[in-house]
Amino acid sequence: MEKDFQFIQKVVDCLCGVPVHLIPDTRDGIRALVGTLFRELPALPDWDQAILRGLRTIEPGCIYVLDSILDLQYAVYRQKDGRLLMLGPCRSGVHTEKEAASYLRSRGLSEAQIHSLQAFCRQQPLLPFERLLPLSQLLAQRLRADDGPVPYQRMDQNWLLQEQSRLLDLDTFEELEQIRRVETRYEASAALTEAVKQGNLSLAYRFIQKMNGIPEDLNRNSNALRNAQNLCIVLNTQLRFAMEETGVSPYRLDQLSGGIGRQIESLKSTAAVHAYFGQILSQYCALAQEKEQKGLSPFARQAVTYIKSHLSDNLTVREAAKALLVNPDYLSARFHQDVGLPFISYVNQQRVKQAASLLRRTDMQIQQIAAAVGYNNTSYFTRQFVKFQGVTPREYRKGA
Repeated sequence: MEKDFQFIQKVVDCLCGVPVHLIPDTRDGIRALVGTLFRELPALPDWDQAILRGLRTIEPGCIYVLDSILDLQYAVYRQKDGRLLMLGPCRSGVHTEKEAASYLRSRGLSEAQIHSLQAFCRQQPLLPFERLLPLSQLLAQRLRADDGPVPYQRMDQNWLLQEQSRLLDLDTFEELEQIRRVETRYEASAALTEAVKQGNLSLAYRFIQKMNGIPEDLNRNSNALRNAQNLCIVLNTQLRFAMEETGVSPYRLDQLSGGIGRQIESLKSTAAVHAYFGQILSQYCALAQEKEQKGLSPFARQAVTYIKSHLSDNLTVREAAKALLVNPDYLSARFHQDVGLPFISYVNQQRVKQAASLLRRTDMQIQQIAAAVGYNNTSYFTRQFVKFQGVTPREYRKGA
């Protein structure tokens, strides 16, 4: 992806000379970008904070095109994977230097500052809105590997004047960052639940690791062990309720969740509690797998368990045969005989089933879902999805 994006940067630069940046959606990432783009501009009061807060509040999946009275414009697109795409600055060709000078004088800038600023603006490439928007939409589609329409919002000078005071009155960047962390954690939690319901242990591990990588803002006291135990209890309760939706016997669920609850309380260190998260996932995934394996032969159960536990990994017949201590040809023939589907067809069926649940229950991008369930090629994922679901992932999500 990095080499791919560097190629895009070079192509855009050759065609129209407009800078293209892809940065982490963080305070440091935004500040570094602002410093790079506007290092030659005279400093305005609270300008950096307004940009920080403004960029932090834009919605993912929508292109925002800013056209200022200075005749500078740029497009910003926030991905759901924590990155910001920015094109610009460039001249829109709409506003005159006379208009800009009048505005800058009203902001208290000196004639020397105005002259310096206008000289900076003249150096920028000319790219009208009618060309900047489709270019930014194409790049957004390329980044998310989805050629569906990309919505946009145009922010002209009137919008800026109306929103300026609001942006400066918003919560601090840190508070906005905390809100985003909670939202990201909730999405990872929802995806984790869907993985466990399918018995997909490898995907469940990925999302628990993502959740553990997000600072936890729900610590309610100074006892670290108690806080860790409480989070473990929340996970246990969450997965118990989720498994009820799959039709697992309430008696079995009560046995499992009760035993897990007692084990949580017996743990004596935060390290032991954190290690136990994985065991909770493993036990609930085993219960989900058990429900789907009724009527299968012992060998088929072993094979299906392996598939479910590694569904999001690079899963091949050879790797599965090695784990099950059998010949790959024997595994293929026996699996087809016992399950009724070729090994790879069954893998694709289960991956599509997992993807469908993520499309229904989360806002993850289609490219992210494809990668999460084990597809490196989004086009191949789409073909497999259509094969088993009869519609494309985008159509499925709209109808869900």
